[in-house]
Amino acid sequence: MNRLLIAALAFLLITCAKKEPSKEVIEVDPAFTGYISAFTSGVISNEGTIQVHFRESVPGAVTGEELDAGVFEVIPETAGRAHWVSDRTAEFTPENTLTSGKLFEVQFKLGELIEVPEKLEVLTFQFQTKQQYVDVSFEGLEAYDRTDLSWQRLNGLLTTADFALEEDIEKTLKVTQDGKRMALKWEHSGGRSHKFVIDSISRGKAASQVILEWDGEVINSESKSEEVIDIPPLGDFREMDLSVTQQPDQYITLFFSDPLNESQDLDGLVYLKSGTSVRLVVDDYAIKVYPSTRLVEKTQIAVTEGVRNSAGYQLKEAFTRDVKFSNQKPNVELLGDGVILPSTD
Repeated sequence: MNRLLIAALAFLLITCAKKEPSKEVIEVDPAFTGYISAFTSGVISNEGTIQVHFRESVPGAVTGEELDAGVFEVIPETAGRAHWVSDRTAEFTPENTLTSGKLFEVQFKLGELIEVPEKLEVLTFQFQTKQQYVDVSFEGLEAYDRTDLSWQRLNGLLTTADFALEEDIEKTLKVTQDGKRMALKWEHSGGRSHKFVIDSISRGKAASQVILEWDGEVINSESKSEEVIDIPPLGDFREMDLSVTQQPDQYITLFFSDPLNESQDLDGLVYLKSGTSVRLVVDDYAIKVYPSTRLVEKTQIAVTEGVRNSAGYQLKEAFTRDVKFSNQKPNVELLGDGVILPSTD
């Protein structure tokens, strides 16, 4: 009886051990280069697939034809389907998006597809999914009626590092004004960019606050923070926020509490202290400031009291803000095949 119990426990331990990938770096035997040219590795999107590229055409492989999914043993256990992308590429497509920020181990049953030496029958490799994060930014207030600023809508943008389901994104953000929960309208784009609008922001005789609170737990992110937006009282024309856009054009957006006078000449009223010349564009509640040359360092932007709202009233006070630019290259998504194994020739 004791022997049976010990054997059962040993089997259970072995089974459980296989549910988690090895935390040690897995070294791939260079001998695999005689058969395999590349495989998925490094950090990939949670929408990614797992591929193995053969050095030569595999006899009997037909593009689009399904493979036994068991050829790819994915740890942690991951449901999905396997098929031939071409006569040299086998691919495993997960049934659902992969868990973000997690290490995966793959045991590819090479010996079931082609004849190889016994020690090369299973190719074991690793990859990791991107760490997920949530970022929320304020994109200005906007009145329903330019002649009556007592009811406004607040525009914002929620971005994630990797794909997330729309219904889950909508659970990450909570907005209140003076303790009252506010409704949001969403516009989702590509699983990573999510615009939102908060209707019926009240602006009265007294100042108030809108609080944006986000928690990324539902999308496997540790991001958790809040931003407080001060809503000034009616008649108080002031700066609200500032943002920097790097690509494709580089510019600063200055957000204000009131719609701006679109016919005013802003030359000398808004400028960079570095002396770099700028092009100024009024966009309703915002001024966009385009430097004449791309900047890669910290500078300051100055705004004088001469800036006026649509009713002709001036800013209550001038202000200066620090602005940090970076030499950021355009976003490029690499679509490589993974690790290219060195030749043993």
